[in-house]
Amino acid sequence: MPRHLLPQKQPNTPGRWPLWLILTALLTACGDTEFTENERRILASLSLSSLGEPESESNRYANDPKAQAFGKLLFHDPRLSRTGTFSCASCHLAGREFTDGRATAMAIGPTTRNTPTLRAAAWQTWFYWDGRRDSLWSQALGPIEAANEMGNDRLAVSLFILGDERYADQYRQVFGNGQDYLLNAGLPDHASPYGSSEEQNNWHRLSPSVRDSVNRVFSNIGKAIAAHEHTIEPQRSRFDEFADKVAAGASIDARHVLDQHEIAGARLFIDDTRTQCLQCHNGPLFTNGGFHNTGTLARNSNPQPGEIIDAGRSLGAQAAVLDEFNCVGKYSDAQPDQCTHLMFMNREQQLHQPGAFKTPTLRNVASTSPYFHDGRHDALEQVMNHYLKAPAAGANEIRERPPLTEKDVRNLIAFMRSLQVDPTVASADR
Repeated sequence: MPRHLLPQKQPNTPGRWPLWLILTALLTACGDTEFTENERRILASLSLSSLGEPESESNRYANDPKAQAFGKLLFHDPRLSRTGTFSCASCHLAGREFTDGRATAMAIGPTTRNTPTLRAAAWQTWFYWDGRRDSLWSQALGPIEAANEMGNDRLAVSLFILGDERYADQYRQVFGNGQDYLLNAGLPDHASPYGSSEEQNNWHRLSPSVRDSVNRVFSNIGKAIAAHEHTIEPQRSRFDEFADKVAAGASIDARHVLDQHEIAGARLFIDDTRTQCLQCHNGPLFTNGGFHNTGTLARNSNPQPGEIIDAGRSLGAQAAVLDEFNCVGKYSDAQPDQCTHLMFMNREQQLHQPGAFKTPTLRNVASTSPYFHDGRHDALEQVMNHYLKAPAAGANEIRERPPLTEKDVRNLIAFMRSLQVDPTVASADR
């Protein structure tokens, strides 16, 4: 080949680098050395690939297809409310990640707390912002009898289910017919240990065996609704693909999944020398399921006279222990030694946690605003600003860290948005 047709060696002139050297430098910068072994391990722990099966010892029907189908009907049926106008689905909207978009929920009347998502609720241990219920099925019963939510009572609901031809058949297929006698027992229309004085008097006039049968039907209704809610599973996001690739040592491929801002935000999120995010938002659901005081006891650092203070976990812990539908109660399907969360709860500590609320999941967080237990903030930027200034908002667990720049905050928010499920692949509510 003539010499003038051979590739010519380029001189290493200042400001001009060979293409092969540029590519090598880029590949090195994007390679596995970008993430330490510890970072890869943390990212792997946050991926849905590390999520196991939910525990459901207290509800033997959680994975029963017939119970799930029955529960779905109940979940969407407004006839479970006293007015016939509100169902579970009225506040848990599938199109809003099973929240309602309100600061605080509204049904028969206004409530004081924000509606949490039901996505992946089956993997949780404590329910409500204060954790006053310890299972998904016992939580499902609360709104039915709450005066400002569905406003009904357990006897009326039980008689409705047993007396409705379609529901009675489905109920018997799942739970048997041991309580059918209630329909012909000459019972009052309404009775409950809660509610009006008349309802409470009616309840206490019932014989112990009748009260037990009503509670059995009522608890089964909760178990059916919870069986449906077990099907509302977490869904993979771009972050999960990214984390799996990083954990597998394919960091170069991972950089095609998240952009530089999202990756920078992920780095900040898992860096406990810069942020405290992982202290509460860890694991594949980005929540430790615990209760923390992050300076939200009152809307103001100096609450005004008459301002309602939500005590949070300090009262919720007591309620969970006293709940007749808890894991160790007679309506639970669990053995007592399976209720470790309740048996080994540090009661002394949790009874003295005013202002501590349950850590919410960050998955699909961009679709679950407003934020905090009282829905005080509409945007993630406001949430971040709260945490940057939280130490001035009364006693809380936030500790001072090196200040974050505006760019850091933008990157953290970009990362949290990467936890969003792609709407083109998100499954519909089942």
